[in-house]
Amino acid sequence: MPQSDLFGYDLPVESPAARDAWNRTLLGFLSHSADAADHLQQTLAHEFDYLLATVARGLFCLLLGRCELVETSQEAHRTA
Repeated sequence: MPQSDLFGYDLPVESPAARDAWNRTLLGFLSHSADAADHLQQTLAHEFDYLLATVARGLFCLLLGRCELVETSQEAHRTA
């Protein structure tokens, strides 16, 4: 059954758990919540090949502005 996020966009994920974790990721990111990264990790745990979540992982690392996370961001880029 097709899934959609809280904004109504189609999601290429199979599990409702991945959808719910992604929705929490979106809300966490938009509200600058510290747990957004935890929700993103949960999304990837349920759907490790969800491309947008992988890209978000790389973006989150860059947004933190810490040089030690550049390699993690580049890894996410290679994975995507």
